[in-house]
Amino acid sequence: MARVYIGMGSNVGDRCQTLSRAWQLISKRVGAIEATSSLYDTAPALVTEQPRFMNGVVAARTVLEPASVLRELKAIEAELGRVRRERYGPREADLDLLFYGDVATETETLTLPHPRAREREFVSFWTAREHSIIKQVLVPLAETVRRLGGASESVAVDAAVADVACTSSPTCVRLVAGLESLGAGRTFVMGVLNATPDSFSDGGRGDLVERADRMVADGADVVDVGGESTRPGATPVDVDEEIRRVLPVVEAIKTRHPRLPVSVDTRRARVAKLAVEAGAGIVNDVSAGLHDPEMLATVAALPVAYIAMHMRGDPTTMERLAFYDDVVDDVSTNLDEFLGRAARAGIAPWRLVLDPGIGFAKTHDHNLILLRHLADLRKRLHDFPFLVGPSRKRFVGHLLAEPVSDRRDWGTAGACCACVPTADIVRVHHVRGIKQALAVADAIRR
Repeated sequence: MARVYIGMGSNVGDRCQTLSRAWQLISKRVGAIEATSSLYDTAPALVTEQPRFMNGVVAARTVLEPASVLRELKAIEAELGRVRRERYGPREADLDLLFYGDVATETETLTLPHPRAREREFVSFWTAREHSIIKQVLVPLAETVRRLGGASESVAVDAAVADVACTSSPTCVRLVAGLESLGAGRTFVMGVLNATPDSFSDGGRGDLVERADRMVADGADVVDVGGESTRPGATPVDVDEEIRRVLPVVEAIKTRHPRLPVSVDTRRARVAKLAVEAGAGIVNDVSAGLHDPEMLATVAALPVAYIAMHMRGDPTTMERLAFYDDVVDDVSTNLDEFLGRAARAGIAPWRLVLDPGIGFAKTHDHNLILLRHLADLRKRLHDFPFLVGPSRKRFVGHLLAEPVSDRRDWGTAGACCACVPTADIVRVHHVRGIKQALAVADAIRR
């Protein structure tokens, strides 16, 4: 079997959805995908009067010969609706075979390595860490680094690669359903909107929509609508009741704020599907797909981002399951296993956000350890985007000696600022105050 590297691009239509579908088809027709880059927003080359491209690279293991891989890629392009226009012009889908193992060859239809691979920043930025041919080019620089700094060869190679990355780095797009690229100098704020009976006053659903209006006015980047409480000890609701609570609120918010990304906080595939049809663009699942066996397959078929949180058990049992040999290591292992499940279900990595699950099957000390070692946890998880939800949690109340949850917003602000710059998104109740605190923390730490 050979390891192949395939470049993907699109600048016509829904670029993200096209590349997500391409990722799924490559996995089915070429071979199992072993690694995937982030997505990159890049300027067009050669023919510059056209929209910007979204690009990515995948590494797959295949039994096919190079010519067969190329044929499959052209067939996938056709299935994705590519229209042949002027050369180097706009493309619905553009799939290039960049490398096939260490093969170097040139025929009438195929040249390996791809002759323009080194001209594409998004290719060199990611494959420099992956491919032996590129590493061979870096060895002289690595040797210089080793001699000057006394570093080992492996460290020197990493330093050389990092130097290439620093001098040739396109815009990295962290896709989360309509949000601008994450990591672009600020922390994004997700406002919590609980569509549960204890969240209504006499105004009923209208109160929730007005609350969403205030969150938007206060600067929320996304509003997260949930119809089932997942706090410790909460009683589950049946799926029909959850749907009855959530769907009208999602629909009303999208009617008033059509450009606002709306997230649905649910463990159930049916709720997720209907909420997306109603306008939600993100599925936020506290069970990471373990509660409902249909969830990952459902999300794979939807054009949305998926937030997967670490927890053990369910709201009725999780407090009894808060024991770990090493909480950072255990959470890392569990979320890494989720990434494997998501890939097998056909969910492209750039649609995923990870959440360490602060307050879910964690003791007071576990929460502090996770927040203290958040950067290490993210590094172990391949630098996937992170969401952190410390808002009004019990550990904050313990530190403040404050038993009333809605009086913990100052403490929540402290926890959120401590997550900068590692967390991409924080999930909070008091949007305005946290937004202001993060503006200062981001300016200092990003």
